[in-house]
Amino acid sequence: MENAASASSRESRSDAALTPRPLRLLLVGRVKPGAEPALRRLQAAFPRDAAEEAGIDAVEAFIGSGTYAVQFEISRNDVQQVLSNFLNDPRVRGFRDQIEPVTEGLPGP
Repeated sequence: MENAASASSRESRSDAALTPRPLRLLLVGRVKPGAEPALRRLQAAFPRDAAEEAGIDAVEAFIGSGTYAVQFEISRNDVQQVLSNFLNDPRVRGFRDQIEPVTEGLPGP
């Protein structure tokens, strides 16, 4: 007879296996009024190399109508680790520091 803990562990593993890959994560924030041109210039310096090194397969950004949206595509199983590596990278923190004055509502480090 198997105990409840091992049955629960097996169920959570099978649920994780059903999560489609690649996983897409969308971060949405606001652009401060009048700051869209500045954000577009800053977005050109997005740390793509840091994203790639962390395990992010693709990044897409949208700036318009007062919205800043960034979508990450991740095919690795440990999405939390990928995001942690990316968001804690000094290059990403520097980028976040640059866009902070022109955006609102994005997650912090």
